[in-house]
Amino acid sequence: MQPAQTALDMIHIAEVLAFGGVLLAILRRRPPRPAGTAWLVGIFGIFTAITLLGVWAPRPTHSLGYLLYAKVVLAVLFIVPYLFVRLAEALAGIGGRRLATACTLAVLVGTAALPRLPLRGERRPVWFWIWLAVALLAWVVQSFISGTGLWRAGRGQPTVVRRRLRLLASGTLALAVTLVVSGFGPASNPTSFQVVVAGMALVSILLFVLAFALPGFLRVLWRQPEARQLAEAEAELMSALTPERVAGLLLPHITRLVGGSGAALLGLDGRCIDSYRMSPDDLARAAGELPGSGDGGTCQLPGDLVACRLQSAWLVAQVSAATPLFGADEMHLLETLGQRADLALARGHAYAEEQRARDRAEAANEELQSVLYSVSHDLRSPLISLAGYLGYLREDYGELLPDGAGHYLSRMDANVAYMTDLIQDLLDLSRVGRADTSAIEVEVRRLAAEVADEVESQHPGVRVAVEEPLPVLWMNDLRSRQLFTNLIENAVRHSGRPDVTVTVRATAQLDGAALVTVTDDGVGVPEAYREQVFRMFERLEPAGGGSPGTGIGLAVCRRIMESAGGRIELAARPGGGACVQMWFPAALVRRWPAFATSGSDGSA
Repeated sequence: MQPAQTALDMIHIAEVLAFGGVLLAILRRRPPRPAGTAWLVGIFGIFTAITLLGVWAPRPTHSLGYLLYAKVVLAVLFIVPYLFVRLAEALAGIGGRRLATACTLAVLVGTAALPRLPLRGERRPVWFWIWLAVALLAWVVQSFISGTGLWRAGRGQPTVVRRRLRLLASGTLALAVTLVVSGFGPASNPTSFQVVVAGMALVSILLFVLAFALPGFLRVLWRQPEARQLAEAEAELMSALTPERVAGLLLPHITRLVGGSGAALLGLDGRCIDSYRMSPDDLARAAGELPGSGDGGTCQLPGDLVACRLQSAWLVAQVSAATPLFGADEMHLLETLGQRADLALARGHAYAEEQRARDRAEAANEELQSVLYSVSHDLRSPLISLAGYLGYLREDYGELLPDGAGHYLSRMDANVAYMTDLIQDLLDLSRVGRADTSAIEVEVRRLAAEVADEVESQHPGVRVAVEEPLPVLWMNDLRSRQLFTNLIENAVRHSGRPDVTVTVRATAQLDGAALVTVTDDGVGVPEAYREQVFRMFERLEPAGGGSPGTGIGLAVCRRIMESAGGRIELAARPGGGACVQMWFPAALVRRWPAFATSGSDGSA
């Protein structure tokens, strides 16, 4: 018999450690205490005390002192199923309290009325069997009420919370079965049967331990559904750019994650940004119960609310009673989603600021273009009058003017012509993107050839080479002609030589875009000035100097390219000269001649 006794003692010590560990885990939870904590402390406090007494219990005798001691222990033990019913009531809102109270009172009265307790090895009288049957029946009935209630409480909960509740329910029912088997078993000295019963009790205790001290690998395994939901929420949040969109994507995930009935995103002032399945009364209650400040993390609000402090908002979830009791993992996931929401809200705020800045810039640019158009248009009238008066002066009084006056009249005519060209260029610049007609197919080969003929007729020493293949572009016809005319004429004017050769060629890019270049073999442009020449009124020669132009032509070209979605740059030409590179996106390239080559490194 000695090995059986030793096994029983070891099992009792394991039970003490298990129940004591669960009790400490419950007591270590920070306030506010979740619903059901008091009942849990009572249950596992009694279990811990009873198992301790089982190890160091006094020797059974027929003395009055031992009888009173045994009755007190039995009375306290049979309060446990009632506490389980109250726990299930707190977590799941089940009924059955009256029936549990009646069962407990009946057992307590019967226990108090016991004349004596049979010792080990003695024959049990009929009245003892009646008391034992009533006591065990009362335990089984209450365990069934609490066990089924806890099992049902797991429905709709996150996976970890649901399985923890069902572990608790299984432990409750397993303990009831163990007591029934033990109560109707032999009452002799330690036997293998009693060791088996003690082992069954230890299994039920381990179910309780798992419910409150779940191993990490099981938490990770059971949390896979929530992990997938979290990944989905994070992916969706990447596209959210407004607080309302963030809330719309996040709140359903939050509700499922914590097994709650609703969630909301509130501003730091309590204003509701968006909500999901929360009534106006609950939203008002949440706004009124938010703490005045916080450093982040989750906090339990009075009632069924849990709040997570973000950088610029509060994330509030309406949870079930079981979630804060078991759901430390779910609260950590709530904090994780809160951090993702913070990033999404910050990104949305930055996007909104950028959008507002862009709108202000576009409005200012539109206003500037309107002013530019109006001023340029209004300046033409006095210039026309000035040119007319100069003509009258030369025609009516030319013979009367002193020698040298003709030179001054010529200079005035030249400056009037320059001012007229300048105003016309300003008008052209203001119209780009505003007064364009619809796009058509533009054959760059034909357009460049027409511009080349015009330029060569005005500059006999100039040669313009148009190399095929050149693409067919989808552009505004007026702007495309203006673009190539400005570029070719600019190359001729600023080449520094009368016999310059200008070449127009193109190459197809791997992404479907087209690189069109206009190169010349003139003096070129120093690297420090290659970006500067695209600004308005920027010229390498002074106005009225050795080459004509207003300093706006290249600015117009850049505006045309940007309006079409392309870009333009100025680079050096190998061997000397300048090279203007234009990238037309694939959306503008309609087709190429059949023998066009594909692929280019982008160099001219």
